Amino acid sequence: MAPISLTFENTTGLKCADNISRPAIERLVRYTPEKGLVYEPSYEQVEPFELESEQFYALGDLSDDESDLSSPTPSTGSKRAKRSSPENDDNEQQSETCQKRLKSHSSHATEVPAVCPLLLLATYPYKVQPCTRLPEGTDTFVDFCNRPSTAFVDKTRCILSLPDRFRYLLLRPPRFGKTTFLSTLEEYYDIHGATTFTDRFGSLAVVTDAPEDPPPPRSQHLCLCFNLEDMTVDFTTEAIATRLTINIGYELAVFLSKYATELQLSNADSLDENLHSFEKIFELVRASGHTLFVTVDNFDAPFRTLLAVPFDSPWMGGKGASTQEISDLLDSCFWAPLLAGSDVIHKLVVAGILLPKHSMLQHLQLDIAPNFQFSCGFTEQEALNFTSSVLDETLDIAELKCLCGGYVFPSQETSGDLPEPLLHPQRLIDWIGRRIPSYSDNARFCSSESQLMSNILEAIAKESGVTGAVSVSDLIGLLATGTVEVDCEVDALVNYDVNAPTWTALYYAGALTPDGLQAGTFRIPNDAVLSLTHSHVDIPVVQRYNCGHGWNFLDAWSDYCERDLPDRFLTLFSGILRDQLQRGLARQREPNLRGIFELVMRNEHLICLRERVNPIILLSEDETRIQIPAYQPGKVMTVELRTLTLNGMWRGAHPNDDGRRPTSEELQQLHHELTKADDADLLARSYRAWSRTLNAMETVLVSSFFDPEPEIPQFLAVGGARVLLRKPPKAVEEQKDQEDYLVHDGYPLGLCQWY
Repeated sequence: MAPISLTFENTTGLKCADNISRPAIERLVRYTPEKGLVYEPSYEQVEPFELESEQFYALGDLSDDESDLSSPTPSTGSKRAKRSSPENDDNEQQSETCQKRLKSHSSHATEVPAVCPLLLLATYPYKVQPCTRLPEGTDTFVDFCNRPSTAFVDKTRCILSLPDRFRYLLLRPPRFGKTTFLSTLEEYYDIHGATTFTDRFGSLAVVTDAPEDPPPPRSQHLCLCFNLEDMTVDFTTEAIATRLTINIGYELAVFLSKYATELQLSNADSLDENLHSFEKIFELVRASGHTLFVTVDNFDAPFRTLLAVPFDSPWMGGKGASTQEISDLLDSCFWAPLLAGSDVIHKLVVAGILLPKHSMLQHLQLDIAPNFQFSCGFTEQEALNFTSSVLDETLDIAELKCLCGGYVFPSQETSGDLPEPLLHPQRLIDWIGRRIPSYSDNARFCSSESQLMSNILEAIAKESGVTGAVSVSDLIGLLATGTVEVDCEVDALVNYDVNAPTWTALYYAGALTPDGLQAGTFRIPNDAVLSLTHSHVDIPVVQRYNCGHGWNFLDAWSDYCERDLPDRFLTLFSGILRDQLQRGLARQREPNLRGIFELVMRNEHLICLRERVNPIILLSEDETRIQIPAYQPGKVMTVELRTLTLNGMWRGAHPNDDGRRPTSEELQQLHHELTKADDADLLARSYRAWSRTLNAMETVLVSSFFDPEPEIPQFLAVGGARVLLRKPPKAVEEQKDQEDYLVHDGYPLGLCQWY
């Protein structure tokens, strides 16, 4: 294999993860004036380590005389944005010297002999906009106003559609921008914000797009804000009650101190602890003639903590409060006294992630309003604008959508088409941050946005005996079919049991999003969620289908790729297809071939791949061609996958029965027939389904789904019973081998665009 060359001019520094030290980077490559940045194959190769989702190999230490010429670290790389932290100012002269040295040798190519399938060197291919700060998780609206250099997305337009009085529930996945949005509402409605309103809101949509007559109301309320984020459950009910009382008392004391003038209190009166109760606060507000804007952030925090550490776990000693006890405590100590002031609470927003009991909506008289559909998260255009404000590059929105997009949040009043999908803001920020040297060198990328999802997946049993609870088998079925039916009015936890989460809990956590093709149907939104789901189902898939025993899959895969013997490969996939059909038949959810390939070809315990594999089930229905790794390292295969459903096969045999749905018994009988049929019989059968071209039902032969002389291998799943294969003619196949097996920068063509 020819050496891989990289032009040093195109690099802006070495990519470096927080847990990788400078010596580790220097062991990868060596810089010399004669050759530039080179890989030294003479050094001893040791264990691989992970670096930004790519595999690198650490090499033996450099000698002292060579280390002076080693490659630049992220703090001194060429064409890098300077760090803004003051502790790095002392290194500026050293950085400039290094940059001059690199510039003088920029004409040299960086030669990396392809000893390993992947590159041993990664670069930052992005230019960074100067003086731009990425938001932090704790930033409020005022923080954005006080730091103009912070990248910002204007989400104030939705305020214009809010009524004079409302009681709303805002549910979004973790790290989706709920707290920042609540702080925006607080600043907008706060009576104290009148003097700074023009400075802070004058250039935002809530002002620029507002009607002139009459102007929308603002700066009109006293604001009372609670955050239950610090509520823990690793104590008894009495201890939690004490903690809640302290939390409430503190916020009420802050409220009295802030609005002492409006409430006609002296400084001494505002410190009177006898006033630190909801009842006294509401009496003062009524007497003052003012009204309240109230927010309750992280209202579900105690329940979420239980998902991480159940009350009956050995670590808790079985002495922690249960979910039911916590619910009763919140009702008596918080919700009931708070809602007693409904006459003076003109606006109430309760925000969190999951709804433990759906009945809370009616109990608290809250609405999930359409006004908040776009209040959190980024639209596609907002994501592009936000990213381009930090990275001076034109980006592909499809890449960003695969990374963190696909979220839809319909309201109770939504009908017809779903609203525009949103991108996860924190995942986008982290993705950008990893491409900014001055940010990625100092920032710690937390996985808090997926921690709740991971906790829920950990709580899921392999086979659940609780009606309504999700099992690992259900998760496997989700990947096999691509979708699942979810009733969002079902409680997140069955009977408050943290060991019995439902599909609704996964939806709240951001693991699912409405599919849009059928009401009540949900799918996985992006690759981040898909990868996390794989981590919990890959081993059960191997165990269930006996794929790893005796190297069953690898042998079958090798036979197909190396020896042109596809029988074992097709038998394995047909067996998984049949099992998933039987498991989903009662729910009328049929697997598709893309889902079966997803279960196998992206299973890390079956295929120890160095290359990234495209997320198969995230592709649109129109994309039938996918790329998968071949058995040979560094090679890729392009295949075509099509699925003919069992329902469509039944309708093909009963073309005059479009008006009725087949019974489970009829489908079972047909499935048994198809399982026993040979290839010729299957190809001669009829298939009936809706044709978008004809805008009507159409009956065709199964054989028509195969091309007479296909350019690439075509796999066809028939009725959940068999997987058939038609290969291209030998001459065409040899030509495609030469085209598809080329590599570029260490990656197979067609895979290098995925991250």
